[in-house]
Amino acid sequence: MNYLKKLGPKKCRRISLAFVWIGVIMVVAGALMGKGLGTNFLLWIGLGLFVIGVVFGGVTVRCPQCGEMLVGHRPFPKVCPNCEWKIK
Repeated sequence: MNYLKKLGPKKCRRISLAFVWIGVIMVVAGALMGKGLGTNFLLWIGLGLFVIGVVFGGVTVRCPQCGEMLVGHRPFPKVCPNCEWKIK
Protein backbone atom coordinates (compact mmCIF):
# COMPACT_ATOMS: atom_id res chain seq x y z
CA MET A 1 0.00 0.00 0.00
CA ASN A 2 2.94 2.32 0.60
CA TYR A 3 3.82 2.04 -3.10
CA LEU A 4 0.31 3.14 -4.06
CA LYS A 5 0.66 6.29 -1.95
CA LYS A 6 3.79 7.17 -3.92
CA LEU A 7 1.85 6.83 -7.19
CA GLY A 8 -0.66 9.46 -6.21
CA PRO A 9 -4.41 9.57 -6.76
CA LYS A 10 -4.24 10.68 -10.41
CA LYS A 11 -2.14 7.71 -11.52
CA CYS A 12 -4.24 5.33 -9.43
CA ARG A 13 -7.33 6.75 -11.12
CA ARG A 14 -5.81 6.07 -14.55
CA ILE A 15 -4.97 2.50 -13.54
CA SER A 16 -8.48 2.00 -12.20
CA LEU A 17 -10.08 3.35 -15.38
CA ALA A 18 -7.83 1.13 -17.49
CA PHE A 19 -9.03 -1.96 -15.59
CA VAL A 20 -12.65 -0.86 -15.91
CA TRP A 21 -12.50 -0.16 -19.65
CA ILE A 22 -10.54 -3.31 -20.48
CA GLY A 23 -13.12 -5.23 -18.47
CA VAL A 24 -16.01 -3.58 -20.33
CA ILE A 25 -14.42 -4.33 -23.70
CA MET A 26 -13.84 -7.97 -22.73
CA VAL A 27 -17.43 -8.34 -21.46
CA VAL A 28 -18.82 -6.92 -24.70
CA ALA A 29 -16.53 -9.12 -26.80
CA GLY A 30 -17.49 -12.16 -24.76
CA ALA A 31 -21.18 -11.36 -25.09
CA LEU A 32 -20.83 -10.97 -28.85
CA MET A 33 -19.20 -14.39 -29.12
CA GLY A 34 -22.49 -15.78 -27.89
CA LYS A 35 -21.35 -19.08 -26.38
CA GLY A 36 -23.33 -18.97 -23.19
CA LEU A 37 -22.69 -17.57 -19.76
CA GLY A 38 -21.34 -20.80 -18.30
CA THR A 39 -18.67 -21.43 -20.94
CA ASN A 40 -17.66 -17.94 -22.01
CA PHE A 41 -14.45 -17.31 -20.09
CA LEU A 42 -13.77 -14.00 -21.82
CA LEU A 43 -16.98 -12.58 -20.38
CA TRP A 44 -16.16 -13.74 -16.84
CA ILE A 45 -12.56 -12.49 -17.00
CA GLY A 46 -13.84 -9.12 -18.23
CA LEU A 47 -16.36 -8.95 -15.42
CA GLY A 48 -13.59 -9.72 -12.92
CA LEU A 49 -11.37 -6.97 -14.34
CA PHE A 50 -14.27 -4.53 -14.15
CA VAL A 51 -14.88 -5.33 -10.47
CA ILE A 52 -11.14 -5.12 -9.70
CA GLY A 53 -11.00 -1.68 -11.36
CA VAL A 54 -13.96 -0.36 -9.37
CA VAL A 55 -12.63 -1.68 -6.05
CA PHE A 56 -9.07 -0.48 -6.79
CA GLY A 57 -10.39 2.99 -7.59
CA GLY A 58 -12.49 3.12 -4.45
CA VAL A 59 -9.57 2.13 -2.26
CA THR A 60 -6.71 4.12 -3.78
CA VAL A 61 -8.15 7.31 -5.30
CA ARG A 62 -8.10 9.37 -2.11
CA CYS A 63 -6.62 12.63 -0.90
CA PRO A 64 -3.06 12.04 0.35
CA GLN A 65 -3.62 14.48 3.21
CA CYS A 66 -7.03 13.71 4.71
CA GLY A 67 -8.03 10.44 3.01
CA GLU A 68 -11.23 11.82 1.47
CA MET A 69 -12.48 9.84 -1.56
CA LEU A 70 -11.91 11.65 -4.83
CA VAL A 71 -13.88 9.15 -6.91
CA GLY A 72 -16.98 10.64 -8.47
CA HIS A 73 -15.84 14.24 -8.70
CA ARG A 74 -16.08 15.55 -12.25
CA PRO A 75 -13.73 16.89 -13.47
CA PHE A 76 -11.04 15.31 -11.31
CA PRO A 77 -10.28 17.91 -8.63
CA LYS A 78 -7.01 19.83 -8.52
CA VAL A 79 -7.51 20.42 -4.80
CA CYS A 80 -9.22 18.21 -2.24
CA PRO A 81 -12.83 19.31 -1.72
CA ASN A 82 -12.53 18.47 1.99
CA CYS A 83 -9.18 19.90 3.14
CA GLU A 84 -8.17 21.96 0.06
CA TRP A 85 -4.82 20.12 -0.24
CA LYS A 86 -3.28 20.51 -3.72
CA ILE A 87 -3.37 17.17 -5.52
CA LYS A 88 -0.33 16.35 -7.62
